[in-house]
Amino acid sequence: GTISTDIMYHMMKTRQHKIPIISGGSPGNSETSFETMQATIPFTAVTTHMDWPDKISFLKKIVPHIKTVLIIVRSMDEISRINLQEKNTLTTTLRKLHITWKMHHAPNIDKTTDLTAELLDGVDLIILSRSSEVLRHTARITQEAQPFNVPVLSPDTASPEVFIGMSECPERTIGIQCAKYAIEILEDGINPSDLPLKAVREKKKVVIYPHNSSPMIAATVIGNLLNEANQINLVLTSGNKSTI
Repeated sequence: GTISTDIMYHMMKTRQHKIPIISGGSPGNSETSFETMQATIPFTAVTTHMDWPDKISFLKKIVPHIKTVLIIVRSMDEISRINLQEKNTLTTTLRKLHITWKMHHAPNIDKTTDLTAELLDGVDLIILSRSSEVLRHTARITQEAQPFNVPVLSPDTASPEVFIGMSECPERTIGIQCAKYAIEILEDGINPSDLPLKAVREKKKVVIYPHNSSPMIAATVIGNLLNEANQINLVLTSGNKSTI
């Protein structure tokens, strides 16, 4: 969403079009600030947060034995300011929680993640970057990690191949708010630039796929999750069946 928003902003500005734009779901870290966009073109946005600190803190509660993680990022994403910010946020949080990490830059992630026994030596968990170019290869990454018995954490709860999916990205709430803004713009004639930039944040959603880890680790994580049940909605998924 961030890249698309930047492209549309520059196109509208250059061509002096006045077509309303609603950016939905971007973290709000575009090269041009959303405030500047609003002052230049008919624009508003429904934004989300970079939420790795909450995720890693919660992860430490449910998987307390974790000492070392491997973070998988795409080499090409090094040029992206947003992905650099994500890496800094992740590593800062891990450092505060006394978790060591290895950063694995996959140069040819479309074909292989190049996971090896040496790379995964001592690693308790693999963490996938939020980059869509990483997440679309989740199934293959988990398959490559399987021979080394290293579970995978994804910032996406829709990937049944991982051990833990953890998300705070409220897609439904974002969609509803964007639709409300669209109605105000199209039916009530409100200028998008007069609509506030709205930040959306919801409770964590945690999905566990027990069969993608050892029975002992799965049982420990599920038990720890149940201790946090007064704070989260817990969904345990096995195969195609879910128990709430």
